[in-house]
Amino acid sequence: MTLTVNGLSPDCLSTATQLDLLTVAATMVWADNHRMRDAFLAFQFYGSVAISSDDLFQDVVSSICDNTYLNELGTPGYHAGIQAGVYLHHKVAAFSRREPLSMKALAARIASWDGLVAAKTPKQFDNRVWPAFRPVAYLWAAHIHMHRYLLAKVIPCELTALPQFLGLAAGFRRLAEQTPTRGSGAKGRPRTLLTPGESVVFEPSPRIPETMPSFDDWISFSPENYSYEPRE
Repeated sequence: MTLTVNGLSPDCLSTATQLDLLTVAATMVWADNHRMRDAFLAFQFYGSVAISSDDLFQDVVSSICDNTYLNELGTPGYHAGIQAGVYLHHKVAAFSRREPLSMKALAARIASWDGLVAAKTPKQFDNRVWPAFRPVAYLWAAHIHMHRYLLAKVIPCELTALPQFLGLAAGFRRLAEQTPTRGSGAKGRPRTLLTPGESVVFEPSPRIPETMPSFDDWISFSPENYSYEPRE
């Protein structure tokens, strides 16, 4: 079943707004908590949001007013998103370049990175992070590709780059839906990294031209060759 998120303006590819950018960012960060995502977007759109009795929810809503929570790089959603995005990015890149890549080794490498605490073991990544963030992993992969593994100050990108980002993300989604993994899916079909129709899409849905990512100037995608380093 396709997951849809409302909020993008029909003209976002030509005249993107801050709300367009925040809609994409909130979808990425709160992939595992739609209530937080919807509260954030409601505040941005209407200027207010119904307050829940949940203490954590109240804390987050109070920080929504100045956008500090969304761009706080220490949030669990940021850590999980980066881990899921790296996983998809590496696998798609390795398949595109016809390089062997063990997904088990990749999950172990991602879980070992200092500073990314969403999953500290391959089992945590496989059972918790990847299932929750798989629908938005193609968006995180595009974010990673655009910023070359450096911590970016804006999620997913600067406002002027949003059309470029959406096109690149669409390209990653297409490639991930064609990248095989071990095992078989429904009715014995070959399993792919993403199943068509499972990723989050935005409504109203502008016609987004796909931009296929280039990996020509990247080094080998062996997990041992990469770490995730902060921007100086």
